[in-house]
Amino acid sequence: MQRRTFLRAAMIGASTGILGTGLGIDAPALADPIAFAALRQRWRTYLTGGTDYDPTDPVIASKIEDITSTAQAFWDTLNTAASRTYLWTDLASTSNSAHVTSNYSRLRSMATAYCTHGSSLQGNAGLLAAIHGALAWMHDHRFNTTQATYGNWWDWEIGAPTALNDVLCLVYDQTPGIDRTTYLAAVERFSPDPAILHAEYAPTAATSANRVSMCKVVGIRAAIVEDSTKLTAVRNALSEPLAYSDSEDGMHPDGSYLYHRFIPYNGGYGVQMYQKIGELIALLDGTTWEVVDPNRANLADWARIAYAPFLFRGSLLDMVRGREISRNTAQDHLAGHTLVTALVQASAFLDTASANDVRRLVKRVIQSDTYSDYFTESAARIPEIEALRAILDDPLIAPSPEQVGYFQYPSMARAVARRSEFAIGISMHSTRVHNFEMINNENIRGWHTADGVVSLHNSDLGHYSGDYWPTVDPMRLPGTTVVSGSTTTTRRFSDQVWVGGAQISGRYGANGMSHRPFGVDLAAKKSWFTFDEEVVALGAGIRSSAAQAVETIVENRKLLAAGTNPLTIDGTAQPTALGWTATRSASWAHLEGSVVGAGIGYVLPGGATISAKRETRTGRWSDINDRSTTPTNLCTNNFLTIWLDHGVAPTAAAYAYYVLPGKNAAQTASYAAAPGVDILANTTQVQAVQAPSLGIVAANFWTDQTVTVGPITVDQRSSVLVRETNGELELAVADPTHLNRGHIEIELQYAATGLLAADSQVQVLQYTPAIRVAVSLEDTHGRTIRARFATASPGAAPIVSAPARPTTTDVIVDNSDAGFVAESTNWQSRTNTPGYSGADYLVDAGSGADPTMWAMWTPYISERGHYDVMMRWTADANRPDAAPIEIGHAGSTPSTRTVNQRNNGGAWMTLGNYDLLGGTSNYVKIFGGDAGFTVADAVRFVRTGDVISGEYEAEDLPTTVSGGVLTSHVDSSASGGKWVKFTPAAGVGDSLSLEVTVPRAGRFRLRLGGKAHNTRGQFQAYVNGSAIPIGPVVDQYATTEQRRVLDIGEHWFRTAGAHTISLAITGKRAASLGYSLAADDLVLVAL
Repeated sequence: MQRRTFLRAAMIGASTGILGTGLGIDAPALADPIAFAALRQRWRTYLTGGTDYDPTDPVIASKIEDITSTAQAFWDTLNTAASRTYLWTDLASTSNSAHVTSNYSRLRSMATAYCTHGSSLQGNAGLLAAIHGALAWMHDHRFNTTQATYGNWWDWEIGAPTALNDVLCLVYDQTPGIDRTTYLAAVERFSPDPAILHAEYAPTAATSANRVSMCKVVGIRAAIVEDSTKLTAVRNALSEPLAYSDSEDGMHPDGSYLYHRFIPYNGGYGVQMYQKIGELIALLDGTTWEVVDPNRANLADWARIAYAPFLFRGSLLDMVRGREISRNTAQDHLAGHTLVTALVQASAFLDTASANDVRRLVKRVIQSDTYSDYFTESAARIPEIEALRAILDDPLIAPSPEQVGYFQYPSMARAVARRSEFAIGISMHSTRVHNFEMINNENIRGWHTADGVVSLHNSDLGHYSGDYWPTVDPMRLPGTTVVSGSTTTTRRFSDQVWVGGAQISGRYGANGMSHRPFGVDLAAKKSWFTFDEEVVALGAGIRSSAAQAVETIVENRKLLAAGTNPLTIDGTAQPTALGWTATRSASWAHLEGSVVGAGIGYVLPGGATISAKRETRTGRWSDINDRSTTPTNLCTNNFLTIWLDHGVAPTAAAYAYYVLPGKNAAQTASYAAAPGVDILANTTQVQAVQAPSLGIVAANFWTDQTVTVGPITVDQRSSVLVRETNGELELAVADPTHLNRGHIEIELQYAATGLLAADSQVQVLQYTPAIRVAVSLEDTHGRTIRARFATASPGAAPIVSAPARPTTTDVIVDNSDAGFVAESTNWQSRTNTPGYSGADYLVDAGSGADPTMWAMWTPYISERGHYDVMMRWTADANRPDAAPIEIGHAGSTPSTRTVNQRNNGGAWMTLGNYDLLGGTSNYVKIFGGDAGFTVADAVRFVRTGDVISGEYEAEDLPTTVSGGVLTSHVDSSASGGKWVKFTPAAGVGDSLSLEVTVPRAGRFRLRLGGKAHNTRGQFQAYVNGSAIPIGPVVDQYATTEQRRVLDIGEHWFRTAGAHTISLAITGKRAASLGYSLAADDLVLVAL
């Protein structure tokens, strides 16, 4: 048999000898023993490879020897005493549930050798007797229908059942039916339903990876006990993980895989899910229980968007592996092997084009991995090895080129930039994504792994293997800004919504994180801009009142065994002795790599004081993963660390540096003298850069106020990139807050002739003299919105005025809404006390004062204004009587107050009236800092008035008239005691222009107060000579003289200073006796 079809044959064609067909296992509603026997044979063949391979082939022989020696070692150490109280001395616990799983796993290894063609233990009667005896002992003493459970639920519902199923499938024919039924009754007890976890004591819907694991448990047991109903349930239950997730667990449309609700896990649980779905699809294909859900096609897309970008030359990027990075048996290349195995398996049933793409990817990954050998170091089974070898040996399958592109994952706060020689990952967290996961004593020191870590993968393929994680300084991970020595708590949100970015041309990206880690006194705005040869890292607004210094870690690189990688600073070689440290001014630095091509340059524009040290670090895997099976031997590595010291208690520190992968020292010096990217701004309002050779300007706008940088002006928080090339202008926009329910307005200082293509969210307002667009961001979930314009021979006419934003005069954010976040899952849902808003309310888990616990409400406010801010809670005597509240508003400093939650339950209690900006930057935050069970339910924002930014007396303003006369009138009832009257000469087309000084850039509504009368005409307002009116036709006619205040339009002033408001006569109503216009006062209302 050709290797190329081996894996599919192992799972599908294994039935040939039973039914005479490779695909057609017909399973009627009533159990058909032959059909079930075929399923069992498929699974046995998958586990062992069957007999259709050459056991003398060196690669296969080596794998068989591993299988045999492992089984022999377990057999040799198996306790066979009649009065035994354990099977293995190191798995004797009756309180550690992992020992239950491990006992069955060792029996599976023994059963695998017993059934493996070519093993010296194949068919060994003594081994079989040992397996049977151990199965009976496990049933009697550890795993049965009456056993009291302990430890981790996973062992009882997934771990032990999976291994037991495999054992019984392998030795099915040699095991009495009564024993199989008896042993598997425990599996039915703990795992009766593929869609339900904890069925025995707290039924909970199983989701994504755990659901697939449950499907595997229930499905293999069903094949053994011949239960067609269970197999049907398995097939149906797979629809949930095959679909895109619209909540938390599972695969999201942008390729993010989240598990345990808020942890990025593409490379952990995501791989497990993908692999086990593949196993089950292959097992059931061609049967009555075949998986026919159309979402099965998603598996091809996931290979492309959710897995391929994280595979670099055999390694699987740690940034999406959660707590698995702390497992010594799952370092990045070993994790990459597992993903390769899953992809090879999937290629057997994907559509032809997708299968070929996956095989080309796999071939490239394996051939480019010169660090770790898949065939000798992976846990792949024989059929998986044969299938991969078939791909490698097939001359018709060409390896795909190294992936090049930029990949933004807004749903999990990750970004990846890929070039042919390197890959860079950026790891962050937010109000939507947790900081890190530490459970089951794993990933104990993962404190800063999502604080802006920049992981650079290059030709030094072993950098993140070779015991990197137990030896690297966890307080100084590259890219992070930290309070020195600080730690934080697992599975916590930041209170910052602005995290994410945008990408342009599929290749370049802007990424940012408003950084305020849980429980740490630190705040910063951090941005990264990735181009072909460099990453530009900017930081601004760095502040802390902690007693320790604040540092930004530029680099922390693992060195050669001797630790002597050359470091050059401004052309001077630094000492190579371990223990060396220095602080000095520098404009550039270069660190030589541990292999050819792995050098890295660092450029500090304008110069900066850097600190560096070369050190030997030791650690144990058990320091970061305290499971009983984790090794405790001491590991050693050498590191070179470079950092910027912002000092103790900085108030507005900043940094800027470039990372240049693959550059040598001379190239770094040359780049420092003439950087290829210019820094345009690095403030708490905007961070922006320009790459002239690429025609790119990229900016992260942090504020909900009008800001201009370079050619871009934006009026609300966003990430924006523009690129001008070959007569085209490309625009890319994203809402990193995920909360904007309206639109942002953007002006670009380029002229266009037309629109080439655009996403539906883009509305063009103007082509020339500048491009203006409104971009709707509702339900875009942080993804990039794009448009392309033609820029050759500009001169197109304007299009339309800006659309009105949705009115939000009364906004409620409930605890179930997207704008709500609580710092952790410690807040619990309750409905027992009446008076709450929505479906429920949350209460903190403890009655003691804990100021680190918080919940936050972030509204979308369409227009700036004064708002009553109100909060609702359910009252009880056990509530805090002074719960701390923080209100973020237009002012530079948040307001604080307290509320008594023992009283006034079920009512909207006013916290105060505040000036709120339009957009997503306002918030209300409650803390658990007062004793009592704090309630987080809902907050309401009710508009009460306008924010007046400018008031002008018409008679005091510089004026210009066109075709008429202007007269001044004294009137005690007028604003300021006077008003002016414009009497046009010709009527329509004449105009009055008023020059006003606008106090700041921004969007404003203009209101004109004046004397309405029966001689008044109609007019429209224009700004600065534009041909586009800022509002509708306004009519000042009245039958009797009276003062009226009229909205004359809205305008976005890009700059502060002098601007001209022109009021052009357009006509009059029939009853009017003239075309005159009265102007008393002009008011600017902030929007």
